[in-house]
Amino acid sequence: MYIRDYMNLCMEGPSSVSKRKEIILLQRNILEEQKKKLDENLEVIGERNGFQGDIANQRVTTKSVEKRLRSYPSAVFCVSEFY
Repeated sequence: MYIRDYMNLCMEGPSSVSKRKEIILLQRNILEEQKKKLDENLEVIGERNGFQGDIANQRVTTKSVEKRLRSYPSAVFCVSEFY
């Protein structure tokens, strides 16, 4: 939607520069928020990947598995698979 609006404003010429700038800034804010969420998700995935490696190498106990699972806001792991 913003691209279409932006292109229509471009056709209006220099009189629409301030409106186009608003669209660009709005789009930048949206992308920065999306990047923040992606970075957070990548961090969790990295932690979980290391965690899976610990499980595969049997470097964790059942209690530590439960504790780490509870530390994640939306745990994807099923505790019963480790018993």
